[in-house]
Amino acid sequence: MALRQYIEAGRLRDRITISAPATAVNGSQDAYGEIISAANPPIIAENVPAMIEFVGGKQVYTAETYMSQVTHRVTIRWMPGLLPQQGVTFTDQEGRLRQLQIMFVDNPDQRNRMLILNCLERDLSVRVDLTTTVPLPSP
Repeated sequence: MALRQYIEAGRLRDRITISAPATAVNGSQDAYGEIISAANPPIIAENVPAMIEFVGGKQVYTAETYMSQVTHRVTIRWMPGLLPQQGVTFTDQEGRLRQLQIMFVDNPDQRNRMLILNCLERDLSVRVDLTTTVPLPSP
């Protein structure tokens, strides 16, 4: 199945911010000698029109806890220099700030018209610790 050669402008209704990977900048210094933190990584592109699609999700069991992993596909117009491990930030319709990590950058048909970013969102706020026990209410 061939991909479309263009992106319909109306489908790019979300706005995203693309930033440098937090692991690469944590503790390093910028051009002025200030320490760059993982909480505030340098911005590569801001207010980029995008189409964000939910692909799937799963619960992962690591270190005796469950953690949810959600996969998204982000379609944008072509831009140079995007790499895996960079971050995508956007605000969803409920006003929550969502952060994705780019896992793979795909340039369909190698025509430099659009990029498909396969991203992973790890929801660290929803962890279930299996090492602690919760007392049951007495009948």
